[in-house]
Amino acid sequence: MNYRKLTLTAVFILTIGLQFLACTGMSDSFNYDPTRYYATFLVINTESGKSALEKMKLQSVADNMTIGPVEYYTPGSYNYEPLIRKLTQNKQVRLLWLIAPMREVIEMQNIANKIEFKGAVRYMPILPGYSQ
Repeated sequence: MNYRKLTLTAVFILTIGLQFLACTGMSDSFNYDPTRYYATFLVINTESGKSALEKMKLQSVADNMTIGPVEYYTPGSYNYEPLIRKLTQNKQVRLLWLIAPMREVIEMQNIANKIEFKGAVRYMPILPGYSQ
């Protein structure tokens, strides 16, 4: 009986621990190679955003950039600064792609300027409400 309670308690603690680790973003880590330059991407989470992302990845590779982290945001959200800071915090990031509706791109560009991102910023405007 005590063995059963102990086993259930251990399984419960392990489950909670794994959920905590998943929420803290351990899987979000990205290993940058100091000999390469990276392109990162802030993308609206729509089908058109995902489609444009694939095209911009190909363009970045053609420009001799290594593909770095991608962050998606929910349409209608307006707190871009934490995402932009996360995407541009490493000195190997030389290009930030903004794949979003134009009104949001302008705000995102202002944030990149505010945090003094030294790399290039490119954008791919997505039509609001366009899902293809």
